Amino acid sequence: MRWAWLVGLTLCACEGVVSGRTGGGAAGGSAGGAPQVERIDAGTLDGGVSTAVVFEALKPTCEGCHVFTSRPFFASLAAFESVIVSDPRWVVPGAPERSALLSLLEGTVNPMPPPPSLPFARLAEAGQTRIDLPQLAAWIRGLAPPGAPRTPPRLVRRKTAEQIARTLMDQLGLVEADFYDGAFNLRASDGYAVRSPDLTPFVDPFEQGGTLFAALGGPHHLEGKWRNDGITPSSLQALTHVSQAWCRAAVEKPGNRRVLRLASLTDRSATPAGAAAIRANIAALWLAMTGEPATAADVDDLFASVFQAYEPRGTATAWTAVCAAIVRDPLWMTW
Repeated sequence: MRWAWLVGLTLCACEGVVSGRTGGGAAGGSAGGAPQVERIDAGTLDGGVSTAVVFEALKPTCEGCHVFTSRPFFASLAAFESVIVSDPRWVVPGAPERSALLSLLEGTVNPMPPPPSLPFARLAEAGQTRIDLPQLAAWIRGLAPPGAPRTPPRLVRRKTAEQIARTLMDQLGLVEADFYDGAFNLRASDGYAVRSPDLTPFVDPFEQGGTLFAALGGPHHLEGKWRNDGITPSSLQALTHVSQAWCRAAVEKPGNRRVLRLASLTDRSATPAGAAAIRANIAALWLAMTGEPATAADVDDLFASVFQAYEPRGTATAWTAVCAAIVRDPLWMTW
């Protein structure tokens, strides 16, 4: 079913992944006895090694620390292209000697991977990476210079962290006072508030709101963390938690009819009248939240695979699940 792709998200710790193997043994110890890794074919595409090939070749070495973190550079090709390749602070097209990415991998400054792992250059010399520094230099040398035609801009974009928070509040009838008191301390430890850490006044002492904001891809300019509007594992994980918590708050908020527009918590799917009201409410909620009329298949799927699946736990839980499922649908997540 269409909701299954969002199920089963997991988090992993940064363990210094080297060539697809987790753990610090190969990276932190002697490289001499480590097994060799098959290097990429240095074939050309459009005059040089393609960015997609470079991404896939670097990812096994870098993803251990740069997928499920506040710096998910290798969470997707889009993230790598937008945060690394398109940022002249890291990559200067046509000029590998001025590209800080190579300096990091060479180990001349702030070596990557960081100690106690061996720097990338040493791993490459030992045959433990899928790409070497000369190939990376050739890739950068072949990149189009600024102003040259580049990949056409995406016509479909994921909502930013700010858009997610603002849209959810507007659609669910919530306000910041539902999460924070007058001093901007969380009203409940499980409130899943989302708020930019750059805003004043300072949010709760544990900065839960700022942590979720960053996980959704929002920037933290005061700490030099950049925006990442890609669909990453960390953003999906955060959106799952936030959508569930906020939808539940909207369902339980006294007098709030943003979720229960045409049905009530007393309607049950086992009765004809209750099933009709539930289906009508699902269609109305879908239209209000996605801006598009729901198809009969959409309503049937949400009714059977979501509402009825959670109904034994209570109708409040069932409507929370329906609401959260719509939030995580691509139609809602993008614009």
